Amino acid sequence: MPPKGKTPLTEDEIALVHWWIQSGAGFDKKVAQMPKEDKVKSYLASIGSGGGSSTSGPTESAVFKEKVSAASEQEIKKLTDLNALVMPVAKEQHFLEANFINAKGFDDSKAPLLGGLSEQLVWLKLGRTNISDKAMDEIARLKNLSKLHLEHTGISDAGIAKLKDMKYLEYINLFDTRVTDAGIKELAKLKSLKKVYVWQTKVTRYGIEMLKKAIPGVEVDSGWEMKVPVPADSAQKESLARK
Repeated sequence: MPPKGKTPLTEDEIALVHWWIQSGAGFDKKVAQMPKEDKVKSYLASIGSGGGSSTSGPTESAVFKEKVSAASEQEIKKLTDLNALVMPVAKEQHFLEANFINAKGFDDSKAPLLGGLSEQLVWLKLGRTNISDKAMDEIARLKNLSKLHLEHTGISDAGIAKLKDMKYLEYINLFDTRVTDAGIKELAKLKSLKKVYVWQTKVTRYGIEMLKKAIPGVEVDSGWEMKVPVPADSAQKESLARK
């Protein structure tokens, strides 16, 4: 059991620890070098831990052809003071990644602090923070964003709709959010998308097929069990199409 007041491990995290132990519990290997069971593949990739390629590398992503100025150290400090990790993502360029894995208190009220790095931020990890759809107004202003982690947050279809003008967004992780097929329809407007995680959401097989039809070649990961619901009837599909 975790210490009093601390969040217990999820079933996915427990499965990950079990897999590591079964694999020898070694500290001298990288995750990518270890044989992966189907049960942990999606979770590894969804948390960006080396279970697979989650997005294109810097040399492949279109955004890295852009030129941006160096970020203000003062603006970076505003995020690191919140316990966020801010790191460069490409050599000889000024693009940055901001990872809030250790900044669980990050919420909508702090989202405007991202604006100071609106040009430089290309990778943003907000998984398990306290943001909601309101924060998506600020995220949508990050014009060069190509990779966005929103897993385990309160994001819904309304928040996803705010991303419609993001030119370079290639990867989005919606694992364990409130997104439905209506949100997926909004994502279909982003022709740059290459990878989408919808594990443990309300997205159906119909929504996934709709996205694949709109963006040929996009990869949609719905979880290792592939237990994605199907809309109840054709009327539900027609209702979604009208939205």
